[in-house]
Amino acid sequence: MTLLALLSSALGATRLDFDTPGGGTGAPDGANYFAPAGTAAEVAAGALSDKSTGFRLAVKAPGDAVVCSVPLLVDGPTHVRVRMHAAEVKPDGRPGSGLIVEMRARDGDLKLVSPAGTPFVPIRTLRGAADWEEVEGEVVPPAGAIMGEFCFRFAGATGTVEVDRLEIWKAGDTAATTPTPPAAPALRWDLDAAGGKGGAPTGFEFLVPAGTPGATFTATDVGGSGGMRLEGTQVGNAVACSDMFPTTARMVANGRAQVNALKTDARDWTGFVAEIRTWSADGKLASPPTMAYTPLKVFKTNTSWTEFEQAFAVPDAATQGRLCLRFIDSTGIAEVDWIQVRPLPAQ
Repeated sequence: MTLLALLSSALGATRLDFDTPGGGTGAPDGANYFAPAGTAAEVAAGALSDKSTGFRLAVKAPGDAVVCSVPLLVDGPTHVRVRMHAAEVKPDGRPGSGLIVEMRARDGDLKLVSPAGTPFVPIRTLRGAADWEEVEGEVVPPAGAIMGEFCFRFAGATGTVEVDRLEIWKAGDTAATTPTPPAAPALRWDLDAAGGKGGAPTGFEFLVPAGTPGATFTATDVGGSGGMRLEGTQVGNAVACSDMFPTTARMVANGRAQVNALKTDARDWTGFVAEIRTWSADGKLASPPTMAYTPLKVFKTNTSWTEFEQAFAVPDAATQGRLCLRFIDSTGIAEVDWIQVRPLPAQ
């Protein structure tokens, strides 16, 4: 199922179905997977034991393997519901060991914001097997947090967990009595007409840095509708970027694309990437912590036509941005039907 999450309480509940590959390091679309050195673990998206679809995390050596959702917007106390199956959990006996369901709270710059006494916000700890169930709880984000990653972590334990879906919504939803101002209209590029810079469609620019060979970019028919085609035949850093648009503190981007003939190396960031680049009012690059640009979506495998959507927080210093598409240390063919960004309502 295509990931089409509604990423704010003003837009309704957020639901991640974890049905398809495409996330970080083998995790499903909408999630990322991390395993410290020495932790024998694996994760895969697909069919589960009850014939539903989702992801399966299997840990064979104690460590701190974790699957986390992408950062989701949270607006005060938040209700969490997870449909999951702890097929096996074997803690090592230390306090706090087991399968932990938790929220990792972050501020607008994606920096970790911890509650008193613990780095993460706990939801549930399991120390043994459990049949399929809907685990529910309420979390209160620490002061300063506007986003949360919802994580499944084997801490000092081995075992297997299957996760069908994750849902979050504002606890005690008051939307009926306290209307939320609507977000500003979306800025959409249909990519149907030629006329952009460097051979790109109207509203976009194609940039090839000196020394980057083997890249072409055209406005053309893609899958029966107008769109654009980016082909990289040699590794480089050719990029297609939208015109500048004004940024707000919280935004969301979505689009429709497919990728073929993709060749990447084993590093996490390689592939066909959609990202946001932001600048301050004086024209200086304004970057999020630890990275130059804000990632939206990384295609690491060939993908038929799919829609993607991702919310993102804009760095405090930024006043304007561009939505960019590129092959990072990889080659392949990408077709994009349409793409857009829109502000989310102020909290």
